[in-house]
Amino acid sequence: MTKMTREELDHWVQDMAARLKPEAETAHAGDLAEIVAGEVEVIEARVAVEDLDHFHDQVRDVIEALACIRASNPDEPTDL
Repeated sequence: MTKMTREELDHWVQDMAARLKPEAETAHAGDLAEIVAGEVEVIEARVAVEDLDHFHDQVRDVIEALACIRASNPDEPTDL
């Protein structure tokens, strides 16, 4: 399997973040990491060994950014 260049990898991560932004606004807080993990699983085999740390750092940054989006859109209060 062909490994991605760092430029391709960076582009993929940025694209993933953009795709997941609308989901982050409505997903339950605990689901965000799971959603990102599903996306990452698809591409991780194409990440060169020397780029794994860089990739994981970028993914962590995306999860943190998506969590901030989620935090700015808290669940509506419910009447019990």
